[in-house]
Amino acid sequence: MSKYLGIPINHAKIDLVEIQSLDLNEVIERKLREAYSKVQAPIMVDDAAVTITALGKLPGPFIRFFLSELGAEGICKLMKSFDDK
Repeated sequence: MSKYLGIPINHAKIDLVEIQSLDLNEVIERKLREAYSKVQAPIMVDDAAVTITALGKLPGPFIRFFLSELGAEGICKLMKSFDDK
């Protein structure tokens, strides 16, 4: 990140409670608030989400669980059954 922003960035791995929500903004905001309360300094957190249109808002921020249970190949197999990929 330092390379892209052109400023030094200190990295800290912090275990955070992740709320269960399909709203990625809500997940990130909660993570930011919790991380800031622990670090008490400007922070940045990361998260990922994937939306498969045929599954509504899923897996969204729950992509980690889909990948751990199905793997990328399993997700691709699942998608074969949908017209809207």
